[in-house]
Amino acid sequence: MSLIDRILSPLDRTTFVSFLLVSQLVKIIIIATQPNSPGFIHWFYGFHNYPPYSFDNTIEDTIRNLHGIPFPVPYSMLWYSFYDPLTRYGFWAYNLTTFALDCALIWVVAKNHSQFYTAYVMQLSFYFLLVSPQDFLLFMFIVIGRVKPFFLPLAVAMKFPLIPPILDPKIWHFILTNPYAVHDPLNWARYTIIGVSWSLSLFLYLSDHGRLAFLYRHLHVNISNNSPFQHLMPCQEREGPPQADSASSAYCSGSSSDYPSSRPLRPPRPPHRPH
Repeated sequence: MSLIDRILSPLDRTTFVSFLLVSQLVKIIIIATQPNSPGFIHWFYGFHNYPPYSFDNTIEDTIRNLHGIPFPVPYSMLWYSFYDPLTRYGFWAYNLTTFALDCALIWVVAKNHSQFYTAYVMQLSFYFLLVSPQDFLLFMFIVIGRVKPFFLPLAVAMKFPLIPPILDPKIWHFILTNPYAVHDPLNWARYTIIGVSWSLSLFLYLSDHGRLAFLYRHLHVNISNNSPFQHLMPCQEREGPPQADSASSAYCSGSSSDYPSSRPLRPPRPPHRPH
């Protein structure tokens, strides 16, 4: 085992499996306490009673003293197709199903990636499974996107009414202007976690497939070739007496047509003739 492998996977198999089992046990215990607020439960587990994007769905938030505020669910039909049948049967149907999906995802990640990365995914799953269940499918797409990059743009599209396209200006006005979603400081931490995890999956996909090294080499070559000092390097590094080759001499003297000059050469002055 290499040094990097020992750093990223320091635990023996038994200890690491115990860590995973204890973490999943903690999750199911928290689910059993039903940690979501009554206002969130009213909104999330009741949206199936209304048509998609309906303003009849309201939010009840006693913490911020919000009662009866219209709060549609402005996500894609893909989001609705996953959440509608699960939330329709209540709290336990939804949470036990997503917990089973979470267990399967953690098992696949632990089997194919390092312990460090698995612990990172485990932390994310605590948040999206328990604190932000409306983004759990998004979380799964982000994790899968490290291996199948198609899921990364799909995750972004799923968060908006884009599948199929919805052109109702009312729902877009709600997305962009209502004070309880994008503009609510209480949601900024959630958006930050989503953005960072999405970006990290893209970065890891590029790293896993050697794209970062390719981009670095390509960028380095372009910068080097466009440097004004690049054409002088062969002359500076050359040792020994100057060569008799006229082309080489012209190149090193800077008179070659391949070397971009910042100003045109002055034409030769005519010889001075005495009056």
